[in-house]
Amino acid sequence: MNNRESKYILYGTDNLSRDAMAFFGRESIAAFFDPAYEDGDIDGITVITDENQFKNCSKNKQVVLTWSGIKNITDAVELMCRLGVRYKLFGEAASEVIDDEAVKYSEMNIRPVFAFDDSRKHYFARDRVSRAGSVNHYFWQDLWAAKHIYKHRPETHYDIGSRVDGFIANVLSFGQKVNLIDVRPLDVNIPGVSFTRADATHLDGIDDGSIQSLSALCSLEHFGLGRYGDPLDPEACFKCFDAIQNKVDAGGHIYIAVPVGKEGVEFNAHRVFSPNTIINEFSRCILKEYAVDFGTHIEYGVDYNELNEAKDYEYGLFYFVKKG
Repeated sequence: MNNRESKYILYGTDNLSRDAMAFFGRESIAAFFDPAYEDGDIDGITVITDENQFKNCSKNKQVVLTWSGIKNITDAVELMCRLGVRYKLFGEAASEVIDDEAVKYSEMNIRPVFAFDDSRKHYFARDRVSRAGSVNHYFWQDLWAAKHIYKHRPETHYDIGSRVDGFIANVLSFGQKVNLIDVRPLDVNIPGVSFTRADATHLDGIDDGSIQSLSALCSLEHFGLGRYGDPLDPEACFKCFDAIQNKVDAGGHIYIAVPVGKEGVEFNAHRVFSPNTIINEFSRCILKEYAVDFGTHIEYGVDYNELNEAKDYEYGLFYFVKKG
């Protein structure tokens, strides 16, 4: 059977199911199956919700499980066994398509050194339906803070728990020295980075008033929740807010990014703050800039109170200068 010409029934309606439709080609999809689906079709393709109808339709089709998540897959396998329907996981079905492409490649190839070698194959299915890159909250917040640091160019910049493959890489690109503090291990030596593995709640071992520039991008909201193996402490982030102001010298620069919106804890992931809470906690500082990172762009000049009662959260970007 040539998979490119066959008809598939995709069991599932989540993002993986849509990726599978893009991979196999919309014209190859006979239907989706999801007993709990209530939104009609998907891109004009029928979503079957009745088990008996699904069983009848699957007799001459290839059923592919495209649910993500262990529970969803387990439930799907149990139902397939009960209905007596044969199935394949998305990875298996996709590999058959790529096997066909490998044969075609071999027929077209004229360079022996680049002949298809089954022992060296690496099959990637989802890459062909992926985007050119990921631009998200981290991208914008890292860029925001790096631009500020480039402008001020401190001798050494201190950072608490920000992304090494994002923000830290950005500031290293213009020769900035970084002292990175993180409760998690860093198993590689990076030129320009001094690394300290520690719980940064109190910033122990750092002299008061010794820091001229410090950042914490989407890290402080996790303190004390145990997510990263740190001790449970409901006050941990607030203790760190105070410690930062102790360690930063007068006139020093502080860059903070945290979730802002309807205030509360989403245990054990993070806290969501009112912007005013952060501003009030950093009472020994002057707020020089407040912006909101929406994941697709940054907005400046936003009212502090705008997201206080929001249902969801965005990322608040706070640039403070320590008072003299």
